[in-house]
Amino acid sequence: MLLLLHRYFSWDDGLVHYVAISTELYSVPGSTATGVGVFSQHAWLKEDLAKANANRQAVPWIVVHGHRSLYCSCDGDCDAGALELRAALEKLFFDNGVDLYLNGKKTCNSFVSATACPTVAL
Repeated sequence: MLLLLHRYFSWDDGLVHYVAISTELYSVPGSTATGVGVFSQHAWLKEDLAKANANRQAVPWIVVHGHRSLYCSCDGDCDAGALELRAALEKLFFDNGVDLYLNGKKTCNSFVSATACPTVAL
């Protein structure tokens, strides 16, 4: 039961601030089925990333991980979910300098560039 109450958390290890989020919460906005909702996670995430970004001198890297993809280029079966997550998280990640987002939903390889704010030239 304890694990269900802590679906998102963060910690520092050496030079990296790690953030674990539940991407499943974003598929049902306002869901309270697990005792936590997307709005409480999002408010916590916004505050956590702002603090981590302000602490770059001591912990320069920010890595976020979740289950679902923010970008999907395989076969179209995750496009809608990726659009939802991108709408909710991409600007927050970009504004707070998230260095790396890891996920494990799709089992195909995609290589992309200029993903955040696609109008930005690299």
